[in-house]
Amino acid sequence: MLKFAIIIAVIGSSLGGPVEIVPEVPETFVHGGTEAPDGAFPWTASVRVHNDFFQGVVINENHILTAASVVTMGGNAINHFWVRVAAGDRHIIGSHMNREERTLSHLFIHDLFNHQTGVNNIAVLRLAHPFQFPHNTIEGAVLHNRIIPVGTNLQFAGWQIPVGPPAVRLLRSFNLPVITTEACTSPAPNQNIILDNQICAGHLAPAPPASVCQGNMGGGVYFNRELVGILGRGFACGAVNNPAIFTEVRFYTTWINQQFTRTDVTPPGTTFPRQTPQTP
Repeated sequence: MLKFAIIIAVIGSSLGGPVEIVPEVPETFVHGGTEAPDGAFPWTASVRVHNDFFQGVVINENHILTAASVVTMGGNAINHFWVRVAAGDRHIIGSHMNREERTLSHLFIHDLFNHQTGVNNIAVLRLAHPFQFPHNTIEGAVLHNRIIPVGTNLQFAGWQIPVGPPAVRLLRSFNLPVITTEACTSPAPNQNIILDNQICAGHLAPAPPASVCQGNMGGGVYFNRELVGILGRGFACGAVNNPAIFTEVRFYTTWINQQFTRTDVTPPGTTFPRQTPQTP
């Protein structure tokens, strides 16, 4: 987990007194890329667990899609009260008029998620209070349901915390080319084990011009503005031979839709994979 210093802001918000969090480890967010213009990625969400920043994707007014590894520790579910979600704003830190912040009422982790293998690394977060759609700066992402050919450029959007002043913390985006399973696994055979429901994208060598970092876990990668995958592994942060590995959402559309009507609660400490899967 990333470690952060906390600064209490004096401006009120929908949560009643926000906590402005200044990362102590700036390099744990996206490396490189270009500043995303306003409205380019209206489904991008910041997911904060305690004082750690991750990402998610708004899929409708009530739900956020993210990686199961964001809301588990050692394969055990965390308490949903620990999680805060923010959307509608290119800034990850500070008080801005377009931002909407929410707590959670439920979190739904894939029953067969395995934190050791990375299989089924996907979770749905239900907001305690929905976003009001239509919204000027928040939209639900469309899930891409087709095969993505090798060589296709996907687009990732995530926050970068630059080293030193000025402390501008704006959303950035960059392209990640889809690479073959063989190319993805050959540089680091013990680390990059690619499963059938995952897609590998990024640059190998030389050092990539742009790449994801640990703080971007749970973020989305897109093709033609449709969500292709959720970041689960491969946090290069500018290092060579460490492409990003995404859980491909086309394999989970039925599961995702089933979570929208679930009413059961995931008790904190629930171990995954579950011995007895839950029925939505």
